[in-house]
Amino acid sequence: MAAQRKKVFYEDFIRSVKKDSPESVYLIGGSEEFLKFRAQKLLLDKFVDPSTRDFNYDCFTASEISADDLIAACNTLPFGAGRRVIRLTGANRISPSFRKMLSDFIPKLPDSTTLIIVMGEISSITKFHQAAADNGVLLDCRPPFPNRLPAMINGFFNEFGIKANSESVQTIINTVGEDLYSIYNEVHKISLMLPEGKSLTPKSIQEISGAGSGSVVEEYLDALGRKDTAKAVALANGRLHFFDSALSVVFRIASMFSTIYGCLALPKSESIDVYLKRRGLAFKLHSYNEYCSNFNKDEIEKVFSLIFYAEWEAKLNPTPSQQIMQILSYYICNPNLYNRSNPFPGLTKYN
Repeated sequence: MAAQRKKVFYEDFIRSVKKDSPESVYLIGGSEEFLKFRAQKLLLDKFVDPSTRDFNYDCFTASEISADDLIAACNTLPFGAGRRVIRLTGANRISPSFRKMLSDFIPKLPDSTTLIIVMGEISSITKFHQAAADNGVLLDCRPPFPNRLPAMINGFFNEFGIKANSESVQTIINTVGEDLYSIYNEVHKISLMLPEGKSLTPKSIQEISGAGSGSVVEEYLDALGRKDTAKAVALANGRLHFFDSALSVVFRIASMFSTIYGCLALPKSESIDVYLKRRGLAFKLHSYNEYCSNFNKDEIEKVFSLIFYAEWEAKLNPTPSQQIMQILSYYICNPNLYNRSNPFPGLTKYN
C-alpha cells in the first residue's frame, strides 16, 4: 500500500508549484489569508490561459452549489488545448454528505481538470483532507515564524525587481508591522515610487511611506466597506484614478477584505479588537465593526473572485484602469448582483 502523503506548508508549495506539472487537486487551508490568496493567484496564473479563461475557469462558493453540480463541472472537457480549472471557496462549510461525495470523487478527477478547494484552518486531517493530499496537494497556510519573515519580504522585493538588504527589510517591518498584506502593499508602493536607478535605503523607505495617496485611497476603501456605491464609483471615476494605479488599489482592497473576512471567522475566544490590534489596525475598530455588519463570508468570497478577475484584467489591459475600478467598485458594493463570471470583457459599463 502506498504511503500517505502529508500536508505541505507555503514555502515548500511555492518551490514545487513553479517546477511541477499540474496536480489534480489543491486543497488550500490555514489561518493566514494573505498566503491563501497568494497560493490561489499563483495557481490561476500558472494553469489558466487568459485567452480561454471565460470557457475553462469557474469559481463556486460551497453554499451555492451541490456536490453533483460541482462534479459535473469538473467532468466538463476544457475548451481547446487549455486546462479546466475549478475553484471552490468556503469548503469548510460543506455538509458531511457533500464532503463524502467529494472525497470519493477526487481520485477520479479527469487528467484535464484541476480542482482548487479553499477552506479555513486545518485542525485535523480527515478523510477529505487525506484524499486531497494523496491525489494532489494539501496546503496549510500559517503565518511565517518571525525568523522566516525577512526571507519572505525579500521575496516580495524580488518580485518587483528590487534588491533589499537586511537593514531595509527590517525598516519595512518597523514601519508597517508584521501583517503580510500591509507589508506586500508597502513593497508594491515602493516599487512604484522609487526613482529609477536609485538604491533602496531605510531613508528612502521612510520617505516613500510618508508620501503616497493615503487619504484618497482610504476614503475609497471606506466607501467600499460601507457599500456606498455612489461615492465609491465617483472616486474610482475621479480622484482615485489620478492618485494610484489600478493594481495598487486592488492589492489594498484585497488586504481590507481579508481583514473583514478574518474578523468574521474569529473563534469565540478572540474578539475583533484583539484581532485588529494584532494586525496593527486597532485604531479602525469602529470602521471594521460597521464593515463586518455590511458583509457576510459568502459576499467576501465573491469580492475575492472579483479581485482575481480585476488583477488579471489590469495586467492584460492596463490602459482602461479607470473602467476596471468603476466596475469593480459597483459589484463590491452590490455583491448580490455579481454571478461570479468575468465582469470585465469588453469593459461594458453597467446601467
